[in-house]
Amino acid sequence: MTRTTTAIGTALALIMCAAATGGASAASVDQKFSAALTRMLLNIEDGAVGEMTKQEKQDLAVCVNGIFGKISQKKKLYILEASDPTELRARFKEVGLEDRARLEKQVTQECA
Repeated sequence: MTRTTTAIGTALALIMCAAATGGASAASVDQKFSAALTRMLLNIEDGAVGEMTKQEKQDLAVCVNGIFGKISQKKKLYILEASDPTELRARFKEVGLEDRARLEKQVTQECA
């Protein structure tokens, strides 16, 4: 085995490792985002969501996760970097306001 062959093999192994890690990282972010969004919705005690039963909130969380789960990883990470539940909710609203009309329409149609 030559040095070049060894170097190419090592480089390919590193690339494959990085790709696998990146995929796991994205999946991890998706799981954390989904869990945080669900916790946030289940703990809302005011407004229309606050009046929902636990089961209704859980159903809403599944639906909203399906919609907001499609936002970019960068936005998910921004939301997840919140230091407490209040900031998490504020960041979630902030990201939602960026595309408010489309997201509100989609949530209203699909999650009602």
